[in-house]
Amino acid sequence: MTSPLPALASVADLTDRLGREVDDAERARAEAALEDASALVREEARQDFTTGAPAAVEAVVLTAALRVMRNPEGITSETIGPYSYKRRDQDADVYLSEAEKAIVRRYRQASRSLWTLATTREEGIGDDTIWAMDSNGVELFPLESRKDFPA
Repeated sequence: MTSPLPALASVADLTDRLGREVDDAERARAEAALEDASALVREEARQDFTTGAPAAVEAVVLTAALRVMRNPEGITSETIGPYSYKRRDQDADVYLSEAEKAIVRRYRQASRSLWTLATTREEGIGDDTIWAMDSNGVELFPLESRKDFPA
């Protein structure tokens, strides 16, 4: 499923950073990676960047897409002394690192949602006890309950 918004970076920009041309089979993956990275950036920034993305945002999109292009199988490895272990990373598709999210958050728009905040307590919620301090002003003790007064 493609996004109704265009990717925030082009396949040409991606191939420049990749250092080689992509064939037709890779082109589809590159386009999908750019669209996915753009969607993640838009979600993190809470804006569409319909009039153009800042260079830093575009760089984040390209970096996330490059990870997929350079390592399409998502292979990770670990070496400890003579022992080496390789596995497929289950989360190897497009993602934003914490550092990339921090960059994108600089361009985050404040939420424009409107909500209601209750300023009174509902019946039956809260403590109806009236509290007082002892003569030294150190300890609270229950004085009486508001329930004892007629309404």
